[in-house]
Amino acid sequence: MESGGCSVSVPDLNDLHCAGKPLNGAGGEVWQPSSPRMDDCDEAPPPADHDAPPDVQAAGTSAGPTADEPLRGLKHLGPIALFGRQRIHEIAQQPISYIWQDVAVAGTIVVIAGPVGHGKTTVLFLILAARLNTGEAIELFGRRVEPVPVGKYVVLIEGEHSEASTARKLLKSLRLLGVADDALNRIIIVARKAVRLGSPQWGDVCALSAKGLVSDIAIDTVARVAPADANDEREQVAVFGAIAEAIELAPDGEPKPTAWTVAHTRKNDTTGDLSDVGGSVQRTGQADTVLMIKGTKADGKVTSSKVTFAKLREDPDDYPMPVSFAVEGDALRVDGAVRDDRPLPDRVLDMLQHGPLTKSALCTKLGRNAVDLEPALSSLFAERAIETRQTKIAGRDRKVFAAVGFRASDEASDVLD
Repeated sequence: MESGGCSVSVPDLNDLHCAGKPLNGAGGEVWQPSSPRMDDCDEAPPPADHDAPPDVQAAGTSAGPTADEPLRGLKHLGPIALFGRQRIHEIAQQPISYIWQDVAVAGTIVVIAGPVGHGKTTVLFLILAARLNTGEAIELFGRRVEPVPVGKYVVLIEGEHSEASTARKLLKSLRLLGVADDALNRIIIVARKAVRLGSPQWGDVCALSAKGLVSDIAIDTVARVAPADANDEREQVAVFGAIAEAIELAPDGEPKPTAWTVAHTRKNDTTGDLSDVGGSVQRTGQADTVLMIKGTKADGKVTSSKVTFAKLREDPDDYPMPVSFAVEGDALRVDGAVRDDRPLPDRVLDMLQHGPLTKSALCTKLGRNAVDLEPALSSLFAERAIETRQTKIAGRDRKVFAAVGFRASDEASDVLD
């Protein structure tokens, strides 16, 4: 594969990256990513002059870094580092390039996680249908989704469903959102072809990205397309390194592709938060955005699904609240939570006045992550408005938060955990 004068060889099926070197790992061969940028494929620099002063050796030039110009002469760090008050201000003021308002940013990795059969693929296909739309931008779950730019394509690597099943699901998703079927000319589907990250086929996806022809890369599921030990952090780093590398191959100055990856949650000991995601330390840690999907069942069948925006790349003023949806025939029913513009500490206190809750339960009810919640809890503790208690949940001692003065005889909490 060639791009910008840089030749990248695509390794065999065990290679998890566009190009890399193998390591022996616990789960088989694990591949280290090659240089993340194509211009790192330049010819190797000449050997360092070990008789030269240390700063000259580090810089590879006689004009080394100084206290006033710390990046001067640094061939590798200088071009990529952000430095200086004015430049940092300029970058901070650039608008956020949302492709799904307040949820997903261009050039990032989104994980859609949930139990088997609870609606993860449905959510993925609805997102792709909205992106494929050739008309005006439409809303999904109350948030605007920008259409794919003309001349770019969505690449869907579908490991769970056959071509026929994938085609039917995609057509139904278009109907649910009222998107014309000319959108189908903007998607490349690879279904049940045993494509793996690092395979020659994955190398071709990288080639498309390097040419600036890819807007979105969808992977359903990570376990199928990149089989690796979910508990091996190094293998999970390699998996997401391959996806990030494909994103970074896109030409400079153009929007980078967004990766949508579907992942399973653990079967047992679930808490309803990010720790449920299989391989969670690396999968949720390296993901920019995480959507948690949880279905409601009746008679063994999922009747509706809840989408919780558990982790977001940015911190929007209007943080998305959890949304429930159901597919009823050719109709999509969406039940969004009523928007609450009160400060977060007020909302937390209001919930705790109805009964104690764990931090996980608060995050789920509020649609916020634990990091967002900490300042609100700290301010309520400072005001002596809340306190912590110990209570038994499912036979285990758990810490819960409660409003000061709340008694068990008061109105009971509907959900502790």
